Amino acid sequence: MSQSPIPYQSSAPYFPPQRPTALTVLAILGIVFGGLGTLCVGLSDLTALFSLINPAMSHFAAGQTEVQKVIGLILGLCGLVLSIVLLAGSIGSLNLKPQARQLMVAWAIADIIFDALRLLITILVLMPDVTRNPAFANNPAFANNPNSQQFMAYAKVAGIAGAFVSWAITTTFAALIYIFFRKPEIVAAFDRPSPSPGISLPIPPPAPPI
Repeated sequence: MSQSPIPYQSSAPYFPPQRPTALTVLAILGIVFGGLGTLCVGLSDLTALFSLINPAMSHFAAGQTEVQKVIGLILGLCGLVLSIVLLAGSIGSLNLKPQARQLMVAWAIADIIFDALRLLITILVLMPDVTRNPAFANNPAFANNPNSQQFMAYAKVAGIAGAFVSWAITTTFAALIYIFFRKPEIVAAFDRPSPSPGISLPIPPPAPPI
């Protein structure tokens, strides 16, 4: 008489998902940009807010009207929200959270639109014409000094060039996020199933006949 071995249920072996190199690089850059954006834009928003509330701090926004200050604050708050979303999505992407990929794609679309609007508003509205600032226009030393006026003209050109450089960098990064996070291999890395709960028991050898 022989005793039949007790059958054991064994789950399939689980192999942790491999994170593509491009995903790792973009996620780390997203953490860096998102962290710096959250810190720098947050401080800038606080400064702009205090300059609106406290006239003694208005020198931080010299040459800007009240409308320009309000628009700048609104753009800064939008940039702060986008920086926080980028930071959260990048951290989730390192852990291959499926919601993180969708969040990053949505962030990329929103950021591309926001960067274009911010560039136009910065050049057309926020870029103050310092030559019309009463601090300079009513100053004879400035009005009668061609060198000072030429310096201010160069400063304005440099400000516009800086706005274009910032737009190019942020838009390029957002475009890379949108392209790579929709590639099939990236989608597959996020969609791999998690290990099933429980302990996987090995199948023991059959019992010897009695």
